[in-house]
Amino acid sequence: MRNIEHRYENGKPVTVRTYIGKNGKSHELRAWGHLSADEMDKKAGTDHIHIWENGDGSYGMHGMRENEDMYPHMPDMERIRGNKKDGLIGEARSILSGKIDKAAIEKTKSLQARYKETGGGFSDKRDEFERIVDTIFAKRAENVKEMKAGWDRAKAAKESICTRAESLSYSSYTRAANQEMKTLTEKWKSAGRASKEDEDRLWSRFSAAKTRLFERIKQEREKRDADQRASKSRKESIISRASSLIGSVDYKSASAEMKRLSDEFYNAGSAGKDENQRLKDSFNRVKQRFYENAAAQREAKQREYKSRLREAKSRKEDALYRARQSLSNVTRQLVDLANRKEISWSNPKRWEIAQKRLDKESSLRSKQSSLYSRISDLERQISELNSKLNE
Repeated sequence: MRNIEHRYENGKPVTVRTYIGKNGKSHELRAWGHLSADEMDKKAGTDHIHIWENGDGSYGMHGMRENEDMYPHMPDMERIRGNKKDGLIGEARSILSGKIDKAAIEKTKSLQARYKETGGGFSDKRDEFERIVDTIFAKRAENVKEMKAGWDRAKAAKESICTRAESLSYSSYTRAANQEMKTLTEKWKSAGRASKEDEDRLWSRFSAAKTRLFERIKQEREKRDADQRASKSRKESIISRASSLIGSVDYKSASAEMKRLSDEFYNAGSAGKDENQRLKDSFNRVKQRFYENAAAQREAKQREYKSRLREAKSRKEDALYRARQSLSNVTRQLVDLANRKEISWSNPKRWEIAQKRLDKESSLRSKQSSLYSRISDLERQISELNSKLNE
């Protein structure tokens, strides 16, 4: 039931209509002037104020007057509610213009709860707010759909990556496998994310394959390092043995041993790139010293040999000179013997003297022949010595 009462406030006539609202509390509609019930009904939609009692005993007010406020110092609760709704609409628009993710949806749900707390009324604001919220949820649904499609694409790509990675983890060619595994890692990063469940499962597979390959690479590296250390030790031992050959008097045996050590050195395995080069240079220096020393020894022996040849030649030349001198002497004796006077037939010792002359001539002829032979041999020997000296 609505009651009409006419009053004066600050010397001005006021009409007050009282009634009990839906909350069970007192409500008043007030307008200037003393109005009838019909006139009050006309004013109720435009030119009046609404005062009500809240559940906690406080009072609220909403001014709908077009001109002077009846109670300017009293807060207009309806206008405040409208402003709150406008603020929430603004926040919803801000969410709509940004990234529509899970956090945005949670914030939107919070806005819905806060909007509900502002109370009813303002149907135009409610419709606008609900339209924005519906758009947010629709965009989120579309985003989720696209996201799930992206998950499926990422899942398919990463399934393929895992299959290849697991194959590589057992490859015999670990160096090439390691390079390809790095490429797969880059592909993994660019493949996008699958759903959390699939992502965790696929990452576990991929990570296990990488770990398995890297562990094999580590084991191979450790074995290679051990082999290289052993190779280094072998090569250093070979270099030491090669060094001991320098200055050997038995060049032939030493040379054969150096050749054998050289074959052993180049079959001793790899000591690593840097160590290989260092050890090779060291071994080559030892071999160079060995062969230089051997060459020096050969030259010394050659000089000694030539010296002996020259000495022998000198002796032969001396012998040749003496033989020629002897030959000249023998020849002269033969000439002298031939030029002796004929033995007189009256000489009682004619035959004795003649025999002696014959014997002496025979002896000289024999000596001459021997000297010719001796000179020929000496000339041949000197010629041979000259040939050897000229070699």
